[in-house]
Amino acid sequence: NLPVTDASLASIVCDLPFLHYPGKASIMGNRFNGFRSQKALRECYRAAMQEFHRVLKPGGILIWKCMDVIESNRQNWTHCFLWSWAVEIGFYPLDLFVQTSSRTLCGPNWQVQRHAKKSHCFWWVFRKSVAKSAAPA
Repeated sequence: NLPVTDASLASIVCDLPFLHYPGKASIMGNRFNGFRSQKALRECYRAAMQEFHRVLKPGGILIWKCMDVIESNRQNWTHCFLWSWAVEIGFYPLDLFVQTSSRTLCGPNWQVQRHAKKSHCFWWVFRKSVAKSAAPA
């Protein structure tokens, strides 16, 4: 719950943690912190999306950085979840940027590679839909 009145902001940039913290052996989890599970991440992201919709003015812009991750050999398509929630809540997806890096495509500790290593992140640009005025009587 942001200490901001409804429909009072013109724009928001969001860069929440993008992965969970499975334990002390997690190099990325220790470096960047994060959520205890993908479920907790999704709950936080969805609640944040709803709160951002509340505080943005009609036509306001939301820019959200996210990253897809692999957990227990399963893909977690975070950028797809965000798109789905945004549209459901009342945002219009204006654009999607893919930021790449030059990191290797295979993890150094992997014995068997099952998925490509994630070496990119996404920047969603959403616009809060403008409420349609009531039809004249």
